[in-house]
Amino acid sequence: MYEIIKDLNETTKLAIQGERIYTLKKMYPQDFQLYKEIKSISNAHLAKIVDFASIENDLYAVSLYIQGETLKSYVTRNGGMNDNEVIDIASQLCDGLRALHERGIIHRDINPNNIIITDSKTAVIIDYGISRFKKILQNRDTQILGTQGYAAPEQFGFEQTSGRSDIYSLGVVINYMKTGFLPNEKMCGGYFEPIVKRCTEIDAINRYPDIEELYNAINKIKSNKFKAFLRKMPGFKSGKWYFQLPAAIYYTTLFALIISNISQCIEEQKSVLYTIVDSLIMPLTLLAPILIAFNANNWIDKMPFTKNATKSKRITVSVLLAIAAFIAGALLINTENIIP
Repeated sequence: MYEIIKDLNETTKLAIQGERIYTLKKMYPQDFQLYKEIKSISNAHLAKIVDFASIENDLYAVSLYIQGETLKSYVTRNGGMNDNEVIDIASQLCDGLRALHERGIIHRDINPNNIIITDSKTAVIIDYGISRFKKILQNRDTQILGTQGYAAPEQFGFEQTSGRSDIYSLGVVINYMKTGFLPNEKMCGGYFEPIVKRCTEIDAINRYPDIEELYNAINKIKSNKFKAFLRKMPGFKSGKWYFQLPAAIYYTTLFALIISNISQCIEEQKSVLYTIVDSLIMPLTLLAPILIAFNANNWIDKMPFTKNATKSKRITVSVLLAIAAFIAGALLINTENIIP
């Protein structure tokens, strides 16, 4: 017996049984076979249906309650994600959708409010309220359902929905993760722009044919290790040439400075230790503040005192640490005062 503790909306309730919390989603008898099929799926990125319950003559699908926050809340709190975060979350969502599509099920309501991000950064798709089986012999959907801005055009009665409808919605979600906006409000640009544009083609035939193709396109972004390394460096994260060009000039200049210092130390017959320290202090003094301030390798997302902090606090901490790094380097810049 489930004890209702809160009504989330007209169709969703929170309940407890023993020490566990559950989400109860109202369902219609004609959808029982669909929910039964979803119940048989075990996937870390899909809300797990564990039971069915009858309450006051209404039928409910019972799911394990997922501790975390919606993707919408996460992006609102932290701002747009970097490429590596988007690759990680989008790949997880592809995995969850793959499990549904393999059973012939279309979710039809992929949007930031129906995605939970847990404390361990696991993405979980929730709410199967308008999900359905793909109907082979039907030309168009009989019901116009979906979240405006995220639902594919065919969900508004133009033709039947398919797995490509979820791909459309996921493309919009990817853009939202990068920018906090819909594609028609602000296109993400960079590495994800062509992916989002293909996902959101008006004609479904021009989108990725299946979720596996989309998954491969997303992960191809990180397939090249050198590019993956560059994406962690300030100036290369966005994938935009007008940031990459000055960054490349800056890093090349620092490398040339190191080579020049080494050559000078060899000419002056300095010790090996002196050569190493003298060649690195000045470039690091110029480079370290940049790496810190612009979150190289996403360090700010890994530190216990900043990973869950507000955006303003994260910026403040990174700027202060960058200034401290520059001052420390400037004090050490005269190698002869350190190493004779």
